[in-house]
Amino acid sequence: DRDSLEASFYRDIVSNRLEVIRELTKLVDNNEKERVLQKYLFDHLWLLDPAWERATGSEEMETRMRLSPLFRNDAETKEKFGRVDIRYRTVAGKHVVVELKRVSVVPEIYELAGQGAKYVKAMKTLLPPATKDLDRIEVVFVVGRSPDEPSDRIEDAMNSVSHGSQVTTYDLLIGRARAAYSAYLDSAS
Repeated sequence: DRDSLEASFYRDIVSNRLEVIRELTKLVDNNEKERVLQKYLFDHLWLLDPAWERATGSEEMETRMRLSPLFRNDAETKEKFGRVDIRYRTVAGKHVVVELKRVSVVPEIYELAGQGAKYVKAMKTLLPPATKDLDRIEVVFVVGRSPDEPSDRIEDAMNSVSHGSQVTTYDLLIGRARAAYSAYLDSAS
């Protein structure tokens, strides 16, 4: 019947996702460069948040972002802002900029906040004037280890970027995703 068929398909999806999680774990454990992690994580945004399963990219907006002086990957921009490893998506009516840091890097929270604020400012220049102050923009930093600050200070710094912005670690997102999907397989068995 339909319920059995649907359960079978979903079980296959969950099994596939657990394999994706295992592969990402290997990449993180090997301290792969941002480019490798970026490709992998951006192809599987549900790792950041299961609700982002249906996140949509906007190639036009991402192209406009990369042409913006802040987001260009030319020598002058790299010298001024560092290399930009970002991706843009729209999720549930909000604009999300995701930036990855190398696993071995321990970022300073105020550097991340400053970088995030620049991203929000740049994004607002790309949005239609009528909606730029109404549209919600979030910045998500994925790092190897959280900044050496109390969690409330990290949360305050990210809220100063824009409400909903966050810092998460590779281990935390892998752990959450593994727990969510493993629990389904355990209960279905």
